Amino acid sequence: MNTLRFPQAAARLTQHGYRPVPITPGTKAPTRLPKWQHYVYTPTDDARFADCGVGILTGDVLGVDIDIPDASVVKELTMWLVNTYGAAPVRVGNKPKLLLLYRAALPGQRKAQTPVYERGGLRGKVEVLATGQQFVAFHIHPGTQQPYEWWGADPLSIPASRLRALTGEQVSEIIRHCDLRLARWGTSSAPTRGCGRPLGAAFRRPGPGFKGALADNEALKTKKTPVSMAQLARALADYSDFDASDYDSWLEAGAVIHHETGGTDAGLDLFIKYSRCLTGFYSGAEAGEEGCRAKWRSFGQSCASPVTFGTLVHRLAVLETTRRQEQPHQSAGRA
Repeated sequence: MNTLRFPQAAARLTQHGYRPVPITPGTKAPTRLPKWQHYVYTPTDDARFADCGVGILTGDVLGVDIDIPDASVVKELTMWLVNTYGAAPVRVGNKPKLLLLYRAALPGQRKAQTPVYERGGLRGKVEVLATGQQFVAFHIHPGTQQPYEWWGADPLSIPASRLRALTGEQVSEIIRHCDLRLARWGTSSAPTRGCGRPLGAAFRRPGPGFKGALADNEALKTKKTPVSMAQLARALADYSDFDASDYDSWLEAGAVIHHETGGTDAGLDLFIKYSRCLTGFYSGAEAGEEGCRAKWRSFGQSCASPVTFGTLVHRLAVLETTRRQEQPHQSAGRA
């Protein structure tokens, strides 16, 4: 069961234009590093991460992750991707699920994901990994206990500059196409998310977004009625657009959700969906869905005053005001 470790691949990947990151043995997560999303390889790190697997940071490159347990659907979507956007290296971990490797046409492209669909106890989704994320390139898959495989080519044989490029519009098209196909495969109440936009069922906003959230809050002050899931989710969708993914902001948003939903399972689901919008979702000791679940259990244990919906709307107002103030300066800079 041989596979490349970090010292054997990191330097070569860097020469090929990729950004390697060490993967903790036995996991799919990066080694605990401060701000691993910005990690830059140096040869002196080889000894430090001698037993680690090898991940690749996305952003300059994109990973179209077909996370679907149905081989026929995976094959269909893979063929569509290749026929539409060109051949790409394919990485396989837990078959039939796979990832296709492309290049970002422009820097700063954001992650995008279909809703999660369910069928007979199985769950499937498609995600385009982008800025602030990573995928495992060479390692032992923790579920299958087998090495990850590459079909056709791998990052050690093809430079990043030679990968087929995807624009933001093409990423959105991929998500829409996969969403439609998954809708025929399973069921989900959640609308499509892409490029930082809403990702949960309640995240579909019929109103004007941020202004609607403020209007909802004013109505709440007058009528003293409970916050609805739709109102809460709409405000979280706006908040996620600012990607305030530092730990304190994430924690505060979670506390608001817990308080306004009474700590219900529906609230936890909303917390996870919101967290998935953030670049920090896959980093740190409290990363991912399990991290959200663990933190969720800690909410409401303090004797301190609860953090309410009004706090969230206040944060939005400050962020929106700051953005409006910055826009004239940015426009002047471009002029």
